[in-house]
Amino acid sequence: MKAAILMTESAALRAAEDAIGKSGGDLRRVFPSFFRGDGYLRAIADARAREAEAARIAAQGGAICIVSPAKGGVYAALWELGETLTSGMRVQMKKIPIRQETVEICEYLDIDPYAADSSGALVIAAHDGVVLAETYAAAGIPCAVIGVLTDGRARTIEDGDHVRYLDKPRFH
Repeated sequence: MKAAILMTESAALRAAEDAIGKSGGDLRRVFPSFFRGDGYLRAIADARAREAEAARIAAQGGAICIVSPAKGGVYAALWELGETLTSGMRVQMKKIPIRQETVEICEYLDIDPYAADSSGALVIAAHDGVVLAETYAAAGIPCAVIGVLTDGRARTIEDGDHVRYLDKPRFH
């Protein structure tokens, strides 16, 4: 059985938080429903607050590699995972967790959410991804199995019938 690739929390939350802070209130005017009661901002803070606990659970749950998607986002974290494990991978784009608010903010600002700072999330490889995902659920930490490690070096992102190869991050 190939090791699973999991992701906790959600893509680009930190990038969205930074964009909100830099917008001078513009994003609150463009997307007022996102900020009613500041639930979205609270969700971002909660994700970052759970990061250490998520890393502890991964380590105790048999993770073979844990990567932060802070610098370079989810794509860079996946690349680093593949490099560290000298492995290929097959990732399902639709399984990468991302909040709809984040998608819309990133689209409005022309930011690729999968290449943006995703501090608070973790990308993890584990032999028994289903059990680890269940452990996260029991702890109240959002988690999804987003792919599998494969033999060889090909690192693909699949989105329906469209398959693309993961590119080496530019900052490396």
